[in-house]
Amino acid sequence: MTKFDTSTALDDGDLPAAQPISPEEGMITTALRRAAIIETLSLVVLLLNLITVHWPMVSTLIGPVHGCAYIVVIMLAFRLPETRPGVKALALLPVVGGLLVLRGLAGRRSDTNEYRAAWKLVWSRASADERGQY
Repeated sequence: MTKFDTSTALDDGDLPAAQPISPEEGMITTALRRAAIIETLSLVVLLLNLITVHWPMVSTLIGPVHGCAYIVVIMLAFRLPETRPGVKALALLPVVGGLLVLRGLAGRRSDTNEYRAAWKLVWSRASADERGQY
């Protein structure tokens, strides 16, 4: 199996530099991930209840859980250090805001950048093979 040298793909400057994640940011990201999942799942439960049996007790119990998860997602997104304002603003979107913030943060992780760089290198070699340059 061939190991790709990702340093050459990172040299041309079109990928953002990998930034180390601080322990505080790691804890906030973990809590944000959990809150976003709770927010999404609680909405699914509320909608299923509305579509099917429509038990008032389910709405009474799950509705506040959904609202609190939404508020926690917003608070945690705005506590993230060195995050672009556009990514933080995504947290204000109900239901998918937390998931979009997590996706926006994924581009900052070094493993994501290495993955993207490796694929860029693979595709550049594949296109060079097609042109007969190798």
